[in-house]
Amino acid sequence: MNTRKLLKIVPAALVLASGAVRAQNLSPLYGSSAGAVSDVAVATTVPPPGGRASDVAAAVVNGSGELELIAWQDTTSKLEHLGSASAAGTTSSVAITGLDSSRVVTASYSGDFTVAVNTWKLGGSDAGVVRQGSETQQPAFIGGSIGIARLSSTRVAVSFVDPSSANLFVYAYDIGASGVPTYLAAWGVSGIAKSGVGLLGITPVSSDLVMTAIRDLGGNLKVATFKVTGSSVLPVDTYTAGPVSKVAIGAAFGTGSVMTACVDGSGDLENIYWSISAAGHITRDQTVTAGHVADTAAVWSDNGLRVTAVRGEPGGHLALERWQDPFLESNGKIGEFDSSSPTTMVSLAAEGVGPVKDFEQENYFVTAARSTAGDLEVEVFKTEQGVTPPPP
Repeated sequence: MNTRKLLKIVPAALVLASGAVRAQNLSPLYGSSAGAVSDVAVATTVPPPGGRASDVAAAVVNGSGELELIAWQDTTSKLEHLGSASAAGTTSSVAITGLDSSRVVTASYSGDFTVAVNTWKLGGSDAGVVRQGSETQQPAFIGGSIGIARLSSTRVAVSFVDPSSANLFVYAYDIGASGVPTYLAAWGVSGIAKSGVGLLGITPVSSDLVMTAIRDLGGNLKVATFKVTGSSVLPVDTYTAGPVSKVAIGAAFGTGSVMTACVDGSGDLENIYWSISAAGHITRDQTVTAGHVADTAAVWSDNGLRVTAVRGEPGGHLALERWQDPFLESNGKIGEFDSSSPTTMVSLAAEGVGPVKDFEQENYFVTAARSTAGDLEVEVFKTEQGVTPPPP
């Protein structure tokens, strides 16, 4: 049975003054930029356990209307441009996820009414960006949002909305050494989803479970879980929350903990924390609201940090916000970075962790944004998290 608990949040300033938590701001380190884009999504290659990803990749719709993959090596002191590659044909929306230590996978809407899935190899002997094999396409109408989630180093799930029918789809693909995606199975949910930019998100909960977030036909947030195997994609559970205008979602992989970050009916940022059972059943836990925002992206890093990237109001400036553990009484925002640079679109990814110093572990995140001039801007951020000292 679904349950709902609402937590009254003490303002962050009061929390910090009480000494319950210490402010953990997000600091910009370095970045890079590129030319004109109309859509953008960011990811990293998969970091090693306890380490940091070596490469950052942005999937964009470039000035020619094509899917382009732009990549950088993160040297830990700068983003060094690796190169770029594009896929011919008109594209309207893009999504991206890391697959393994040297590859990323994109999902995009193509101009010939298809969803296209491509694998890209970064760096290595190729010393640049190379698309592996040919893309895999599935029929679809042109839509406003598309999402992709990594289930393992060989499997991804792609979600999109068909605007002609308001149907939500989840497709599963296996990807081997050749990089060519192999279609496995799909499931469609009829007539439930609005189509548009920022109205769809998908996150991996475990190696066989994904969760989607959409704005339904009534204008409300609706989340749903799906079991994904080598032969099927099957719906498990749904939950409908309140009115939203934008949606984003992130998870702590393998823990059953999920966060949606939405622009609610009042135009404020609303984080909802969810618990997902191994079977895929959804329980709503707690809700946190913050200030007025125009857009949002969410990520939940492997070691439990919850970070949102938003376009603040007024002006659409980029802001990153870090949130305390949702099950502590001191729950709330405990760190932020607020840029004065206005943006029109934002994407966010976790990059991994650095060494522990004085019982603080470094955590890294990457943003990709579209400036008001229409150009791509990529930035690396750092924050620290306290770790438990070893016993004496």
